[in-house]
Amino acid sequence: MRSKLFLLMVFFRVIYTYLFLLLGGHFILFLFKQDAFGWKELLVTAALVIISYLVRLKAGNNLIVFIVHIAAGAAGFFILSTVANRIVFILNVLVMMITAIRSLRRDTVIGAFEEVPWPVLFIGTFMYWLGLEYNNPGIRSFAYFLPVLIILVYLVILYLDGVSDYFGWTKDVSDVPVNRMLKVNSVIFLGIVIFSIVALVLAYVFKLDELFVRFLKSLVWVLRLIFLGFKLIYELFYALFGGGKTSSLNDKSAMEEMQEIDRGEMTEGGRFIVVLAIIIIAAVVLYFVLRKIIRALLSRRNTDSDTVVEIKEKIKNESEKKTSLLTRIKEKLSNEERVRRMYKNNILRLDKPGVPIAEETTVDIEKRLMETSGDDVSGMTEIYNMIRYGSKEADLSTVREMRKRINKIPK
Repeated sequence: MRSKLFLLMVFFRVIYTYLFLLLGGHFILFLFKQDAFGWKELLVTAALVIISYLVRLKAGNNLIVFIVHIAAGAAGFFILSTVANRIVFILNVLVMMITAIRSLRRDTVIGAFEEVPWPVLFIGTFMYWLGLEYNNPGIRSFAYFLPVLIILVYLVILYLDGVSDYFGWTKDVSDVPVNRMLKVNSVIFLGIVIFSIVALVLAYVFKLDELFVRFLKSLVWVLRLIFLGFKLIYELFYALFGGGKTSSLNDKSAMEEMQEIDRGEMTEGGRFIVVLAIIIIAAVVLYFVLRKIIRALLSRRNTDSDTVVEIKEKIKNESEKKTSLLTRIKEKLSNEERVRRMYKNNILRLDKPGVPIAEETTVDIEKRLMETSGDDVSGMTEIYNMIRYGSKEADLSTVREMRKRINKIPK
C-alpha cells in the first residue's frame, strides 16, 4: 500500500510540475505576444519533467543531476525551432535542475519550491488581464482553466501527503478502522473536487468575468452614493453651525449626480447586488448542508466489523523523568562533580600529545603519562577511582585532598 501511495504522489507531482511549466512558459510567450506551444513543445516539456523526476529517484549526487539536465537542455534546444520556445525551454530546464538539487539536499524525491500555488493565482490573473487587454479569448480560456487545474492537482497532492502521514501515525492500529477512515475521506475529497470543477465550468459558461465587472461597477455607484451622503451631511452641519447657507443642496453638480444615480446604470447595479446576495445566501446554505452530510459520513459506525485495539501505556520510572534546571545546576556544583572535573581538566592539561582516547581506563592513562612525560598522577587517580567507581562520598575534605595532590604534580 505504501509503495502504491508513493507512486501516486510522484505521479501527481509530475503532472503538477508539468502544468506549472506550461503556465510559466505561456505567460512569457503571451507577455511578448508570441505563439503558444505546439505539440512538439508540449512533448519536449513533458519529456524534460519525466527525465528530471527519474533522475531525482535514481541519482545519488548533484553532479549527475547537473549533467543530465544540461544534456536534456541541449537536446531540446536543437529539437525546437523558434528562438522564443528555446528560451522558454532553457528556463524550464533551469527550474527543474534547481528543484531536483534542492530535493536531493532535503533528502526527498517529490519536494519542489513551486509547491505554493499563490504564484499560480497571480500569473493566471495577469494572463487573464492580458487576454482582456488584447481581446484574445484563447488567452482568457487558457488563463482560466490551467491555474484552476493546477490548484486542483495541488489539492490532490496535499491529500496524498496527508494520507501518507496518516499511515505513519497509525502503523500500530488495525487495518479495518484505518481503511474505513481513508475510504470516507476519499469520498469526501473526491466530492469536493468534482463540485469545484462543475462550479468553475458553470462559472465560465455563464461568463463570471462579466458578472464580476458588473459587480465592480455597482460598487462604484455605491461608493458615489456614500460620498454624496457625506457631502450632504457636511453641508448641513456647515449651515447649522457655521451660520451660512448650504450650497450643495441646490448646486448644479450635486443635482446632476443625483440624476445620474437615478438612471438605468444604478438600477442595473442594484439588480446585480440583489443577485449577488442570493448567490451568497445559496452558497451559505449549501455549505451547511455539505457540512451536515460530511459529519454524518464521519460519524457512521459499523459495530459488527469494529476492531477494539488495546493500547498499553508504559509508566516511566521516577529516574526516567526529566530533571529541572535547578536540579541539574545543583548536580554540577556537587562535590563529586567538582572532583571529577578537576581530574579531567588536569589529565587534559598533562596529556600534551593529545586527549585520552575513549577506550583508555584511568590505569591506562596513568601508565601512559608516566611513560611519555614522567608525570605521576597516581594520587589524584586514586581519589577519582574511589569517587567514580567506589562507595566513597565526596565532601569538602575530599576536594581539598584532590587539589593538594594535583598541586604536587609539576606544572
